[in-house]
Amino acid sequence: MLLLIIVTLGIISILLLLVDNRISSGIIFFSATILFLTCGIITPEEALNGFSNKGVLTVAVLFVISEGIKNSNVFDHLISHFLSSGKNSIRSVQMKVLPFIALISAFLNNTAVVMIAAPVVKRWSESMHIPASKFMIPVSFITIAGGLCTLIGTSTNLVVHSLMLESGIAGFSLFELGKVGIFCALATFFYLYFLSPHILPGNNTFINKQDQITGEKKLFRNRRKEITAIILLLFMVIGAGFSEAIELPVKNKPDMFIFASLTMICMFITGLIPARQYTKYIHWDILITIACAFAISKAIGNSGIADIISGFILNLTSDCHPVLILAVIYLITNLFTQIVPNNAAAAMTFPIALATAARMGIDPKPFCVAICIAASASFIIPHSYQTNLIAMHLGDHNLKNFVRAGLPLSIILFILSVTLIPVFFSF
Repeated sequence: MLLLIIVTLGIISILLLLVDNRISSGIIFFSATILFLTCGIITPEEALNGFSNKGVLTVAVLFVISEGIKNSNVFDHLISHFLSSGKNSIRSVQMKVLPFIALISAFLNNTAVVMIAAPVVKRWSESMHIPASKFMIPVSFITIAGGLCTLIGTSTNLVVHSLMLESGIAGFSLFELGKVGIFCALATFFYLYFLSPHILPGNNTFINKQDQITGEKKLFRNRRKEITAIILLLFMVIGAGFSEAIELPVKNKPDMFIFASLTMICMFITGLIPARQYTKYIHWDILITIACAFAISKAIGNSGIADIISGFILNLTSDCHPVLILAVIYLITNLFTQIVPNNAAAAMTFPIALATAARMGIDPKPFCVAICIAASASFIIPHSYQTNLIAMHLGDHNLKNFVRAGLPLSIILFILSVTLIPVFFSF
């Protein structure tokens, strides 16, 4: 009982500190991990397990790879090309740019994608004399949606995947989440295309062709670096996908971590990343948060909180179809992700989903898919997701703009996910 009280107070403290936002999430989660270790709620192995987890290490490598892609300027070049060609309405620009951003965000860190794309789009919009507010939230939202399509599209997917493996559940393949994620991405695109010009502040200006010509900026580009970056990115994605698709008679089968690591090494060799400075590209606070999230998740399971909450959910929805339970798990996760980092939301909800599935005697994988989507679908409150913070700053947005644009999209993805997950992932 004492352990239950300690963990409950610890989780409440974590939530309050994260909402307060004056202390970094890494310090909060590390402090909670040490508290639970000191009180005997988790073992030293459980406390440190996240720091040696392959999924966490993969996230660190992907941070560096994203920086290498950014240094090549290849996506700056492509986005600028899309912006300066074709028709000139806001919707035509969205039609050209948003699908491309969704595609690259499926394979690169979401924050890095927005850091690459948003400044380019902002400079262009200013040269066209139209408000950047029309584009910044759509860039963030489509990046988040694109990240739902693959295992490596966002660190949240890798966290849930690693938690599944630790619990003895088969994890996700590279494109498995795309069964539902691609529909979410398409729904996000059409929502932004048809509704965002009316919802977001600013005039629905048509761009003057002369402004477009005079506003174009010629940036220096190293074509060799651009081609090298594309080849290495394709090597990582195709290599990992091909390795998963075939049975190899080897003890240590090459996986995403191996191919990502090889890609990073090649970036060192080709000069896309300065080998002496690679550690500065790793977002250490995010990485520490993710690593400690494994310990927090284990503490929630060990203390019995997960069983209590799962029991409450089942009592509340007794004799209901598993789809209703799926909806409840999704909503709990999505509520958490509006106020805490998405990785933390996933780690806190995972043991609850696992305990609920065990009580019902069903496969927990559909619940895990729901957690991945719900934890990433942070569209309403900007402060819990870095891409939204970037969009808020560059687009001069406020909370009201995010609520107006994000709440309808959150409802759409909730309905779509709860409908499609049982179709592709049986209980």
